Amino acid sequence: FLLIGLFQLFRWLPYRLSSALAAGLMVFVSWFLRNYRRIAQDNLQHAYPSEGSPYHSRIITGCFKHIGLTIVELIRFGHRPQEMLKRISVEGLENLDQALAQGRGVVAITAHLGNFPLMMAYLALKGYPVKVILKPPRDEKMDSYFLHRWQNISGLRIVYSMPRLRCIQESLKTLRGNGLLFILPDQNFGDDGRVFVPFFGRPAATGTGAMVFARRSEAAVVPVFMIRQPDGAHKIVIEKPLEMQEAPTEEEALLINTRKMTSIIEQQIRQYPDQWLWFHKRWKTRPQEK
Repeated sequence: FLLIGLFQLFRWLPYRLSSALAAGLMVFVSWFLRNYRRIAQDNLQHAYPSEGSPYHSRIITGCFKHIGLTIVELIRFGHRPQEMLKRISVEGLENLDQALAQGRGVVAITAHLGNFPLMMAYLALKGYPVKVILKPPRDEKMDSYFLHRWQNISGLRIVYSMPRLRCIQESLKTLRGNGLLFILPDQNFGDDGRVFVPFFGRPAATGTGAMVFARRSEAAVVPVFMIRQPDGAHKIVIEKPLEMQEAPTEEEALLINTRKMTSIIEQQIRQYPDQWLWFHKRWKTRPQEK
């Protein structure tokens, strides 16, 4: 109820005021979230070993501000979708259209970078058949209040990762129907169906689902990212389809292409480090635990 109250407050306050308030509130709250700050500090020390603590602290502070701004945008634009459309530009839309023109669907790989939920909602509002694979919600009430509202407004549809068989069936059905399936493979993947590939110089447990779906359906794999601009607007960057590489075995092909996909994600994060979620234990699962 406290969160819903804050949502209503941010909804009706002037946009600039609500954004400044949310960003400042998240930075203030961050000092009480010591465990998250420790995780972020450790991740940044490994990712940017040549940079000192002041640099790492600036990234962490910027990340909390980004989260605050993201919350306000999702609340406000959820009630004013036309306002959202005016604040987003797209670069490389022809790459997506050309991939969909092949008629075999598109696996859109992205990351927890920028306001990625807004990106998916934007494309759904523009008429693209968008689905995204997400973990089942921990709080069903918040999911019903917040996430379902966005689904109803934009047409965005969710495929939950569990139960696994149903997720696989729905995902392949989406691609075979020439749909756009978003997958976020930038977090630790502790289950079966993972490979260890370099990510910021360390082996990271990464799911192979995106590559498996693409190979089974012959769908194109298109990197898509949302970047917050200095003026508060957003840009969706759609890159050219990934050139899938063949190998003597299926396992080798999955490893090679997952490594290539992860490298693309890392390049984007390195450009905008304060817009990625460093508080996640990305390297929690180690190779010897496989």
